[in-house]
Amino acid sequence: MPLLPSPRAKMPSFRLHEQKSDDEFEAIVDCENAGYATPFNGFWEVLKGPSVDGLVKRTAQWHRDDKSSRWVYVTDEETGECVGAMEWNFYEENPYSHGAPELIADWWDEGTPIRKLSDYVLKAFLKDRPHIMGIPHAVISYCVTRPTHRHMGVGTMMMEWGLKVADKMALPVFVESTEDGEKFYEKHGFKVIESLVLDAPVPNQGIDFEQVRERLMPVPYFVMTRPLGGKSGPINDPKHSNGIKQTNGAGTAEPTNTISNGSYFQVQFVDCSFTNCHFNNCSISNGNILLRNEAPITQDPSSNQVNTLAL
Repeated sequence: MPLLPSPRAKMPSFRLHEQKSDDEFEAIVDCENAGYATPFNGFWEVLKGPSVDGLVKRTAQWHRDDKSSRWVYVTDEETGECVGAMEWNFYEENPYSHGAPELIADWWDEGTPIRKLSDYVLKAFLKDRPHIMGIPHAVISYCVTRPTHRHMGVGTMMMEWGLKVADKMALPVFVESTEDGEKFYEKHGFKVIESLVLDAPVPNQGIDFEQVRERLMPVPYFVMTRPLGGKSGPINDPKHSNGIKQTNGAGTAEPTNTISNGSYFQVQFVDCSFTNCHFNNCSISNGNILLRNEAPITQDPSSNQVNTLAL
């Protein structure tokens, strides 16, 4: 008797929602808690605090207080369960013009080891944002999918929604990704610009502190960016004076636009060597140079551009 083919499992049907009311955060946070537990994410434990109910209230309050915040989430149409959630922040101006934001982990009891570690980690996590993201931009603050619904397109639904908004607003996009999320973001045009490790190497805090640190830390992560529009060619945007240009070998790379304060400019280098170069207020990683705020460029009097990058 011939073997019959086994029936294929029916792929769930999903629906994307933009969060509108505080009541929706209960399902969103439940999804986050499930997603960040597998694989274990120590930074999520810092943010979650001692009570999921307390986190629901804090998340709703943070969202209400932040005009840049927009949450989207995905539900399984058959069960109604929230299976993915993502928070986007869209900044039409540099949100870090006055320095790094301060977030105190006051959801933990004062003086406890977890409170000390959380305060340290939050400060360490936020301190480089003015340097890395000190421009008009969009950032993905949270992105999570339930373990039972991964690799089904849930993350892509939420990503495409946010990228469409960012492109319409002419904003580059940043994300701080764990190792597990790196490939997903690369698939959507993001590139690593910084490799960092979150930890709390605070001396003389006692055995209890070290036990908490050992359980939650370290957390390796990457800062990634997607160029304006997700394109590799030159982009002219008079609103932000942004430009992207690729150069091969030695030479001089000139921006496609004048670079002004609060601008973003990326030059991608292939097979280049750097000798006697001066770079200021920028980062160099994986063949990319990201120039932020006032252009960190060596002036070239022979150029009619305001700034050139001399190699």
